[in-house]
Amino acid sequence: AARSGLALGDLILSANNIPMQTKQEFSKINFITQNKLRLLVQHPLEISSKAANHVKQLKASMGIIH
Repeated sequence: AARSGLALGDLILSANNIPMQTKQEFSKINFITQNKLRLLVQHPLEISSKAANHVKQLKASMGIIH
């Protein structure tokens, strides 16, 4: 997820053009027949320093440097 640009605190608005109102709606996507996932994401304007440090550590553990 981090490699695709997702970060802690991001809000998933839709997945494969299906609006996501609740996290349960994500389970409606049939990942067996759909091998791609297209997300519409809203990034928060600012995240807490604790969350930012966590994301930084996750990226470093995966070898992602930004």
